[in-house]
Amino acid sequence: MGIKTEFILYGDNFPVQELADELKLQKISIETKGQIRHIGPNAIESRIADCTSLLYETEYIDPIDVGVSLDVAYTALAPHVNQIKEYINKYHLTAKFVVVINLSENPIISIPAKFIHLANELCAEIQFDSYIKQNKKMFWRR
Repeated sequence: MGIKTEFILYGDNFPVQELADELKLQKISIETKGQIRHIGPNAIESRIADCTSLLYETEYIDPIDVGVSLDVAYTALAPHVNQIKEYINKYHLTAKFVVVINLSENPIISIPAKFIHLANELCAEIQFDSYIKQNKKMFWRR
């Protein structure tokens, strides 16, 4: 698979579609508080969203360096930082970056300084979700 970065903005209730329209980013999905969502492998389980959220995500990329995916997210979001901060302050929103690592080998974890600055400006936490599938071979020695 690879590595992708998600940016999630969530709160009680805010004009999420308005923000999505302003940002004009690809790969945005929105969810409103009270909306029924279907989850699970076959989307057979239903849950009610407990908050309103906007999710922007990069595509999975092949390099094993987390920093490459963070650069993609930074390039997309940095021009909109003032708009995002206005929504965060006006609607008391929470921001979070999630780095999803789905590899068959150990990643290189580097976080570019400009990305740290962006996360700081947005008061965003950074979370890592890793799904590393290593091929384990047993070696017998005599």
